[in-house]
Amino acid sequence: MTCIERKNRYLKRKSKGLAVLDVEVDLTELTDSLVEAGYLAEWDSHDRSKIEQALSRALVDLTKVTRSKLRKLVEV
Repeated sequence: MTCIERKNRYLKRKSKGLAVLDVEVDLTELTDSLVEAGYLAEWDSHDRSKIEQALSRALVDLTKVTRSKLRKLVEV
């Protein structure tokens, strides 16, 4: 990937309010949790790309739930 391509990807993410984060996790615990929660198929638990996609979906859902709970608290 060229420098220009990296910058374009960065600018697209930034315009959408997205970011790439480096996070250290226990990979076994993470994949087990994602499989149990239905975000990751067991046979994909060794595929780093599939794990990243599953974690992204889980975080989106977590954000939606948290926002929903906050709205309900504010309404009360």
